[in-house]
Amino acid sequence: MKTSYKGVDSATMRILMSLPWKGNIRELDNVLERAMILGNGEWISPVDLPGQRSNKEEFGTEVDVELRRQTNLYHGKIGVINEEKAMLFQNREHAARLLARRLSAYYKNKNPLVLAIPRGAIRMAEIIADALVGELDVVLVHKLGAPGQPELALGAIDEAGNSFLSGYGLDIDDAYLEAETQTQLDILRKRRAQYTPSRGAIDPHDRIVIVVDDGIATGSTMTAALRSIRKSKPKKLVGAVAVASPRAARAISREADAIVCLEVPAEFYAVGEFFGEFAQVSDEDVIAILQKREAKISA
Repeated sequence: MKTSYKGVDSATMRILMSLPWKGNIRELDNVLERAMILGNGEWISPVDLPGQRSNKEEFGTEVDVELRRQTNLYHGKIGVINEEKAMLFQNREHAARLLARRLSAYYKNKNPLVLAIPRGAIRMAEIIADALVGELDVVLVHKLGAPGQPELALGAIDEAGNSFLSGYGLDIDDAYLEAETQTQLDILRKRRAQYTPSRGAIDPHDRIVIVVDDGIATGSTMTAALRSIRKSKPKKLVGAVAVASPRAARAISREADAIVCLEVPAEFYAVGEFFGEFAQVSDEDVIAILQKREAKISA
């Protein structure tokens, strides 16, 4: 994979600007990261966009479908796209109920600590915590972005300042990594103060801990989350995710005592393609769910 590009060419920019992103930055991040992995020129071009490197009908969300249509138009190839083939879950709530069913056989009524990777997984973790009769909190981690390409993950950091680098980050200048690490750490600490202003993170020591995410493409964020919790010596550390790429599933299986992953598709472009509804989740949504949970405990 190339680690340096001059940018996105004008044809690709027109395609990307025409898509109905609706504020879903995560989808745009995934599109650009996949294009950088597939590409080999100085500029990202339409041929590098997902949908031009495979004949598989692998797209499901509105953005995915429109991206495929636009790139096919660019190359004069209009194909039939099966929008339902890739969709595995109606929405995050549907996926959470399926995960809860799997997890209940082992962890229900054992007071597990269910940790969401926010923001997308917070509603899923709430459903799972309710089903298992457990506690709910968030584990705060964030990817470390590459120089000039913040959408490309060099690794990740947790709110305690623990970080790890992927293969992409090993050749990056130390001064840049130190600055990027501090920037992301400041963001995480502000987010903790925003999410749970009256307390810090719940202690996972000697607890059954279940870390939840909606889906993982590269595994860097989930890996950082699992490593962060492992340092506190939980009784058992479980990763629970609706869908993962084969590479990510292999990566996180080395970090947890157990993994519950509903689907590992051979062809994986973006998490959102496997959900019929994959709406953006806001900080306000996270705060509301955590406050509701704490109010229920206090009552």
